[in-house]
Amino acid sequence: MPYIGKSPTGSGVRQRYHFTATGGETSLSGADDNSKTLKFTDGEYVDVYLNGILLVQGTDYGVGTANTISSLAALSGGDIVEVVVYDIFNVAKINSEAIRARHYYTATGGETSIGTAQISGLSFAANADIDVSLNGISLVAGTDYNTTTANTVGGLSALSAGNVIEIVIYEKFQLADALSKAAGGNIGGALGVGTIKEATGTTTAMTIDSSGRILTPARPAFSGIHINSSGNTGLTGTVIMNTASFNIGNHYDTSTGIFTVPVTGIYRYSFSGFFSNSSGGLEATNNQSTVALQTNASGSFVDYQGMTGNINATAYFSAAFSGLISATAGNQLKLQTANSSSHIFASTTSNPEYAPRFSIELAG
Repeated sequence: MPYIGKSPTGSGVRQRYHFTATGGETSLSGADDNSKTLKFTDGEYVDVYLNGILLVQGTDYGVGTANTISSLAALSGGDIVEVVVYDIFNVAKINSEAIRARHYYTATGGETSIGTAQISGLSFAANADIDVSLNGISLVAGTDYNTTTANTVGGLSALSAGNVIEIVIYEKFQLADALSKAAGGNIGGALGVGTIKEATGTTTAMTIDSSGRILTPARPAFSGIHINSSGNTGLTGTVIMNTASFNIGNHYDTSTGIFTVPVTGIYRYSFSGFFSNSSGGLEATNNQSTVALQTNASGSFVDYQGMTGNINATAYFSAAFSGLISATAGNQLKLQTANSSSHIFASTTSNPEYAPRFSIELAG
């Protein structure tokens, strides 16, 4: 529901000030009893109480001077003036039933606190900024009552039987509520959002920089090559990219060649490199050399790509391919030759241009 009071972060749209007179004051400004500096932008949304009695603007006081309550009748020593300042979201502009909960309790006599035993469903946080009235007279927070215990108005002078306590609780403003209550409503103008929290409000789920790039979450992605420091060789079976250009999320293991799928989705993969076989060419009886993707370390292949054909007496041939694969979180994807006679050529550090290159990324 919309909120009219002070938010948990202290950046609310209502502020309450208390001034205890020393005697003779006809205006009030600056720091109050709690060292909060009186400040308001529109005098139409300021309420002033003298010893709990609501004063009339223009008759009992004026707001013509910025951040000042003026034209008061000379105060007596010990008089308490309470000033309530409302900002943009205020009771004058929003349906009151949508923004606050009002509770009444008729005393049986002797009560010094009101809680859930007296009012079922009474709910507010400890030290909440609420309104409390006794027989229609506004009480002063911290002097006439306190909210140091959650869901309890304490510190009251003993009530007499028949006394009526009114408690008004203002609820937290939710932007989603404001939008949902307007059919087809939308936000006009620029909405400045740099960080978005996940559902509990404790962990950053998305970060947007000044250029509009989404920095968090970074999409899982890997790209790497295989460099064989001991000399040119042929790789067979699971082909490991032992040198990573980038490994966002660290989902690719450069020691096993396995990419563990972090989230269920569609993944894009690509390969480029050279094929060979152990005899220096592709034999007519074994005329295909294929790279495949598996869903787990020992499971069946789910996608095949590569070069096929009767290419006898050819020592090496190049290949490049890419594709999309649907994978479930926890699946293991890996690059693997289709048989023991097929090899992927790996070069030395002096010839990185011949190194096999493999990449995989979350596409959607």
